[in-house]
Amino acid sequence: MPLATPPPYFETPPEKPEPVNPDWNLIKLPEVKNFFPQSNEISFFSEKFSSLSETFKKLGISQISDIASRIPSVSFSIPNLWKILKLQPADSNPAPLVDLPADLKEQIPSEIVFVSAASGKINLDSSLVLDENSLKQKISAPSSINLNIAIKPNQPARSISGYLALKKSAYSANPAPEGLSFWDDISSFLIPSVSAQESKPIEVEQRFVLAQFQYSDFDKDGIWTADIQTPAVTGEYEIISLISYQDPAIPAKEIRLITVIDPEGYVFRLETDGAETRIANVKISIYRLNADTSKSQIPNSNDQTNSKTQNTNYNFDINQYELWNAQDFDQKNPQTTDATGKYSFLVPAGSYYLKAEATGYYPYQSDAFEVSEAKNVHMNLEMKPEWSLARDWKTIAIVILIILVAYNFYRDRRRD
Repeated sequence: MPLATPPPYFETPPEKPEPVNPDWNLIKLPEVKNFFPQSNEISFFSEKFSSLSETFKKLGISQISDIASRIPSVSFSIPNLWKILKLQPADSNPAPLVDLPADLKEQIPSEIVFVSAASGKINLDSSLVLDENSLKQKISAPSSINLNIAIKPNQPARSISGYLALKKSAYSANPAPEGLSFWDDISSFLIPSVSAQESKPIEVEQRFVLAQFQYSDFDKDGIWTADIQTPAVTGEYEIISLISYQDPAIPAKEIRLITVIDPEGYVFRLETDGAETRIANVKISIYRLNADTSKSQIPNSNDQTNSKTQNTNYNFDINQYELWNAQDFDQKNPQTTDATGKYSFLVPAGSYYLKAEATGYYPYQSDAFEVSEAKNVHMNLEMKPEWSLARDWKTIAIVILIILVAYNFYRDRRRD
C-alpha cells in the first residue's frame, strides 16, 4: 500500500523518526535468502562506478567466479556520497541530503547503500567484497552510534523495509536452532510477504534479527532514508534492505550491507606480570589541528587509529590544536571511561592527538596522527601509575625485607 502523501515539506516538515536501537533481548526469526540475485553483479557495479569498471577490466574480471577463484579475499573501494557528488568536506557543514538540488540527486547511483553519521557531516566509505558467493557492500563503524542509511531505487518504490541482523559476533558463535516450525509460523508476520510479486516459495535462512525498521521518503524525491543505531557489541552484522516497487510486475529486490562494528579503544595499566588492567574514570580528550594553522609544522606520522601506543614523547606544538567540537558530530568530547576502560571517537579527516587524565596516574598525551578519511579513533592507551603508598606497599615491604636480610647477612659476616 503506497505511503500517504505528507504535507508540503516547506510548510510542516514531518517529524524525524527516532533511530532504531538494537535490543539484545533478541527474537530469532528467519530471513529471506537470495530473493532476487543480480543476474550479473559485475556489470551492475561497473555501470554504477567507472573506477570499478576500469579495475575489473585490468584484472580480467567478468563474472563472480573470476573473483572467487583468483582473489576471493580482495575488497574494492566504493566512494562515499560526498565524493561522488564532489561536495565539500565534513568540516564545511555540507547541506543535508534532503536539501540537495535536484541535479545532484540525479547523480546519485541507484540501489547502492550510502551511509553517513553525525547528522550527515561524516560520510562513510564502503568497499565491495565477495561474501556467500555474492558481491556485497561493506562498511566499518563504531558501536552505539547513529547512522543514516540512504537508498535510491531505480524505479518508484512502494516501501523499503530494513533489518539489522547478526552475522558474526566477536564473543560467540550463535548456532541457529534445528527446527524451523515455530519460525515458519511467525515468518509471515515478522518478514513482509512478497507473494504478490513472486509466486515461487522463498528460501529462508536462520539468523538473529536485532531490529526491524522502515525507510521513508517524506519529500518524494525518490531517495529513501532510515536512521539506525549500531549495536554495542563488537562483531559483524548485515543491514538488509528489501525494496518493494509500486509496479507489481517488478519483483522485490534485496540489498545487503555488511557492517563491521569496530572494537573500541581502551585505557589500561601494565601489571608486573605483564597483564593489562583496564582503568575506569579516565577523561579522554581528542584535539584537532586548527584549520587555519599551517600543516607544514605537523610531524609526518602514519595513521595510528588502530595501533596501541605507549609513547608520551611528542614533538608538535599543542597550541596549534584545539579541543575537537564533538557536539557538532553527535558525540561527546571529552569522554569518561567505565569499568571496561573503553572509549572511541568517529572523526572527519584531519590531524589529531589524544590526551588521557585520571586520578593516581600520570597524564598521557599521544603523538599527533593523521586521519585521511572519516574513521573510528580507538587506540589502546597505557597510563603509568603515580607513586602511591596505598598501592605500592607490597613492593615497599619486599624491598625493606630484602634490605634487612642483606644487612643481617652483612653483620653476621663482620662478626665472623
